[in-house]
Order: sequence, then structure tokens, then C-alpha cells
Amino acid sequence: MESTWSEEYKKRKEREERFSTGEPLQLNDPGEREKQKNRMLRFETSEEKEVDYWEKYTEPSGDIRMNSLYLYGVDYLSTTKILNYFHYFSPSKVEWLNDTSCNVIFPNEDNALQALNTNCLDKIEDPTSFENIKRSALGYQVKDEVFPFYIRFSTAGDVKNELTKGKNSKYYKWKKQNSQGIRKKPITNSSFSKGYRRPNKPSS
Repeated sequence: MESTWSEEYKKRKEREERFSTGEPLQLNDPGEREKQKNRMLRFETSEEKEVDYWEKYTEPSGDIRMNSLYLYGVDYLSTTKILNYFHYFSPSKVEWLNDTSCNVIFPNEDNALQALNTNCLDKIEDPTSFENIKRSALGYQVKDEVFPFYIRFSTAGDVKNELTKGKNSKYYKWKKQNSQGIRKKPITNSSFSKGYRRPNKPSS
């Protein structure tokens, strides 16, 4: 088991180092954003990446929250970087669900829809009639590699699981079992805002 943790930790560190050399694509003007979309579409067809996310994707359930977007694949993004990613649309806050997904809350429904359409490759033309599925979004770009994540509207079912809170967190259980103490700093909300993320997902 120790060997498995060691190999997995090494693999994730290598991926984290690749991420650290890039920045989330910033929204400066709509025209530039469209160019970035076209660039990503080109990367998707020629060099699509298969990413091993820490947590499984959750299908939407319950009523749609039209002022909130659900993001999946943000394993190496901090709260600050996610807010910066949507800064043009004045996001209010980030609700972390687990290591791989979160909700981004906006002041109104219009801002949320514009943020989704601006950052997604697949636009929603009619907000009154659409399928709330995960859509590929502009992600991290490092040189000629694009590490994607996905966006859809949040739903009532997109809430943090009790098992991810406090003493029930898998991270803390993993920490107790890990005698080597690979990571000694506890994960807190302030840690997320500074960019610290968990180095590994423990086995269930």
C-alpha cells in the first residue's frame, strides 16, 4: 500500500508541476476569448488529453440554480484563480464540493449565463429550453497543451457530501495512515485561497 501511495503521489506531483507553469486563460475582451476558443478546439481534435481527476463527476439532480455554475476538473485551481477566471462577470464566491468540483455563485442569472457561454465551447442559445449537461470549457493552457475542465449550471443536488467535511475528510484519514508525513499542513479555506491543494487522493 505504501508503494502505491508513493507512485500515485509522484504522478500527481509531475502533473501539478505542469499546471504550475501555466495560468488560467483570462478574459480581457470577447474577441480575444473567441480566438482562444478556436485554439482550444484545434488542440482538442489533435492533442486531446485524458485526465485522471481525483473525484468522479456528479450528474445534475434537482432544480437548476441559474445564478450558479458547477465546475468539474478544477483539481489544481485555487479559489483565487477560479474567481479570477470569471472576474469579468463579478463572481460572488466559490463553494467547494470536493477536490475536483465546485460551484461558482454569481450576483444574478444573466451574469452566470454570460459566463457559461463565454467560457464554454458549446453555447446555450435558449436558456428557457436546454439540456443541463457538462460542457467543455477553456481550461489551463501550458505551451501547446490544454488541460480542460467542464461547466454546467449548478443544481440543488450539487452540495458538499458530509464525508468531505472536517474530521470525516478522506484527506485527514489518509494523513493518519501516512507515516512519512508527505504533507504536514492541514487543508483549510485559507489554504485553498493561497493555492495549496491535496497531493493525493487516498484509497476508499
